[in-house]
Amino acid sequence: MSELTIDYKEYLHESLKDPIEAAEYLNAALEEGDISVFMLAMRDVAEARGVAKIAKTADLNRENIYRMLSDQGNPRLSSVFALIKALGVQLHLKPSATEAEVSRPGLMTNVSPKLNAEKPSFLASTGRVSGSRKRVTFEVVNYNGSTNESAAA
Repeated sequence: MSELTIDYKEYLHESLKDPIEAAEYLNAALEEGDISVFMLAMRDVAEARGVAKIAKTADLNRENIYRMLSDQGNPRLSSVFALIKALGVQLHLKPSATEAEVSRPGLMTNVSPKLNAEKPSFLASTGRVSGSRKRVTFEVVNYNGSTNESAAA
């Protein structure tokens, strides 16, 4: 009878060749909150893509990549950024969920009912402060989806 299983590492490395899968795998490892888990996940992605190829792209030494992505690895941030770029993924930061719920600097939201004798509706307006001149743009959305945009300096 033939074997119907596949080696886990072989399957993992095959799936991590896909940039989307690799990015999701690294994000899941990063969400664990343990840097060693993230570094080992980066090692899995590097091995899937070929450590020698990644080392050349990142302008890093292959042996140093193995060392920095080991359990005891403590790489420089510049090396981590070079490796992330060579892996073909990007690192984005966002506020933690608790911070986002408490304060949203630069974003103002107002929802208020608009009284109309024929039918009630709601107006929602959002504005974002952007740029060095603190330009504020507001977008007013009616209940039917139509928008009016205005800007104030």
